[in-house]
Amino acid sequence: MTVRDTVSFHNAGASFDDTGRLKDPSGPDAAAKTMLDQLVWWGKGLREARARRPYGA
Repeated sequence: MTVRDTVSFHNAGASFDDTGRLKDPSGPDAAAKTMLDQLVWWGKGLREARARRPYGA
């Protein structure tokens, strides 16, 4: 399954400081949470589906 939400760093050169840390991690943190929540949703749904009816059966 594909997940449409992603984590990206627009204008990456200006997004990080000289030590490589994000200047404002709130945007990427929120995007990562959304993406990971979707992955968890799909993972649980597919696990339940496989338990009820294994793929290829």
